[in-house]
Amino acid sequence: MRPWKNLGINRSAARTNDSGCVVRPFLLELRPMRRLIVLLLLVSSVALAAVDPAGKYAGTWTGTSADGTIKIALAHAEKKGDWTADVSFTFGAEEVQCKTASVKVDGAKLDLVYDFSLTGAQLRSTVTGQIEDPKIEGKYSTTAPDGSSIDEGTFKVSREK
Repeated sequence: MRPWKNLGINRSAARTNDSGCVVRPFLLELRPMRRLIVLLLLVSSVALAAVDPAGKYAGTWTGTSADGTIKIALAHAEKKGDWTADVSFTFGAEEVQCKTASVKVDGAKLDLVYDFSLTGAQLRSTVTGQIEDPKIEGKYSTTAPDGSSIDEGTFKVSREK
């Protein structure tokens, strides 16, 4: 009797252990095409498990001399692989709208640069964050047009439901 014949098992993959029982490694039991299908299913399930960071986030920022709230909306751009972001934050009682200069999402890393005007000065903030769904946390630095440092700190946002 050859049980491996009815199961489509490659006979050379069947081995016996010290007790005389037939032992077959799982992937070696399958014919090459079946093995490929199993591997593709495993890889695709891992790829589908990756969370898309697109969405609306809200949270807080804390700088060296002030703090407030921040909102970030990440979205896929029309060009595949590119991203867009809408950013606004509060500074005291003022709601500050920002103009996004660049957005890069690379796996779990967010790099975001945005410009804004505050008390008549044109400023630029550079954000680097770690995406761990449902939140993004990281650091920012704000500079003047001449490159001089204005502020730096941290931010924490969570995905809005």
